[in-house]
Amino acid sequence: MPFYEESFLEQVREQNDIVDVIGSYVGLKKKGADYECCCPFHQEKTPSFKVSPSRGIYKCFGCQTAGNVITFVQKYENVGFVEAVQILAGRAGIALPEVKYSAADSEKEKKRERFFQIYSDATVYFYKYLRCPEGQNGMDYCKERELTPEMMKKFGLGFAPVNGHHVINYLKSKGYTGKELVECGLASSRDNGDLSCKFWNRLIFPIQNSRDKVIGFGGRIIGDGEPKYLNSQESLIFLKSNNLYAFNYARKSRSGYFILCEGYMDVISLHKAGFDSAVASLGTAFTQGQARILEKAGHNLYLCFDSDSAGVKAVRAAERICRNMKLKTKAINLKPYKDPDEFIKNLGGEEFQKRIDEAENAFLYVVADLYNNTDMEDPDESSYFKNFIIEELVDFDDEMTRLSYMESISKRFKIPMDYLDSSVKKLAMAKADLKPVFVPEKLDRGRDENKGKKSEQLLISYMINDRRVYNAIKDYVSKDDFTVGPYKEIYDRLFADLEEGHVEESKYISLFEDVDEQNDIGQLFTSSLADVETRDDLSKAVKDILISVKSNAYDDFCKNAGNDDDMIMETIKRKKDLESIKKVQINL
Repeated sequence: MPFYEESFLEQVREQNDIVDVIGSYVGLKKKGADYECCCPFHQEKTPSFKVSPSRGIYKCFGCQTAGNVITFVQKYENVGFVEAVQILAGRAGIALPEVKYSAADSEKEKKRERFFQIYSDATVYFYKYLRCPEGQNGMDYCKERELTPEMMKKFGLGFAPVNGHHVINYLKSKGYTGKELVECGLASSRDNGDLSCKFWNRLIFPIQNSRDKVIGFGGRIIGDGEPKYLNSQESLIFLKSNNLYAFNYARKSRSGYFILCEGYMDVISLHKAGFDSAVASLGTAFTQGQARILEKAGHNLYLCFDSDSAGVKAVRAAERICRNMKLKTKAINLKPYKDPDEFIKNLGGEEFQKRIDEAENAFLYVVADLYNNTDMEDPDESSYFKNFIIEELVDFDDEMTRLSYMESISKRFKIPMDYLDSSVKKLAMAKADLKPVFVPEKLDRGRDENKGKKSEQLLISYMINDRRVYNAIKDYVSKDDFTVGPYKEIYDRLFADLEEGHVEESKYISLFEDVDEQNDIGQLFTSSLADVETRDDLSKAVKDILISVKSNAYDDFCKNAGNDDDMIMETIKRKKDLESIKKVQINL
């Protein structure tokens, strides 16, 4: 992994005032010593997003996101940690030091940069070829599809000549080897050793990553030929399941949602009509990796697939992927038109916006489509419809969500609630081999982890915010008491700083590149502590939290402990320590 020295990160934070930076993205209003605005990461009407210039951190008390100036840029621009640091360094005019790499990573990075350059040069070649006399067939197709020069330029559309050797010869003239062209997925090697470009006689759609670098191509055949669409093979810089077409543009949209389409032309048509948050999967079904990309951006998701049966099936598959994530999914009804491109050309952007406004919950959209195509008077078809619903409901992890869907389905499709409830429980018990279904091991474990995480967060927050608490319990707390990775990782440094009486909040957040881990650390410095009226109340609250943390750590240890003598003795020791803590008197 690449990284920067901590002293450089400190310089970046110090020379990028958090109020100035966040204020350049969203409108901040001063309130007391701090600033506030409506959160840019979720929709709200009342401001709950607070920025503290003295502490160099921010927190939204609505969606609970928190961090420092680097975290904000990372999340708002939807870029990696290193990219966010580079953006801020450029903003402050700070010269970038060389990024540190291991020997293996350094070699890998050189190859990655080489592949990026190959695709950049190939993009230029295809782009120019479309606009010369030899690319007229491609240009005619673009005009037929009503693509404007502006959209063709924005998306970098190009054309691959009928003779693929021309592309290979051009790239070789730029200094690239045949081996490199094959490894990056642009060329294939024939039995006689000759190379051939994989893209020929095709309209080229460059695929870019979130940093606007071309990582692959999609190619649409002009005239007859199979396959109709061809995508680059996966390589060191291109992983289909972790990229989305046009996400580099859509991530900058301020619409508050993404529109997921099936094809490149659908995306371009929507962008042309002003819907700049449209993206598409890359010649494959929508994947969990792609869903995570959208989930991290914190927006809702509208599924805009073809209106035929295959499109409904795609909605169902995408909804199942998003079901237990934070992505709220709705489905856009395009009927009587087949796809977004056709809809826009016939009815325009205003009508499409109406379809967005009328979009239905994706799961209910699938159920409604099946209902409309089912003869409910036919016992077999009616039975199939009900069984489909029951099978789907069983897969909802959250009991409250499942109950809400059952109530909605019962009311809308006139299926008795008692029947749904008993049928779902019966099927779930059968699948779980007669284990109790509504207290699943998976859910219980999740609740325990959340409870333990909250206790650890509160314990550290109390110590950070009140020196008396730190002095009273520091001798009873150890690194082994923390099960949350980021909390355990910062333990030694944090407690050394607490001992010296000076903790710089934003520094700890920058120790992590992952946004979720940064958020965990940010919560330590922004958690609201419960109001207590007396010192006795505070002492009791701190002791309760301390016992909770140690109990959780003990349970976590027991879950992973083996049966050898050392582990048994360690378990006994930890049990005794836990019991002794319960007898400790905390005085504040």
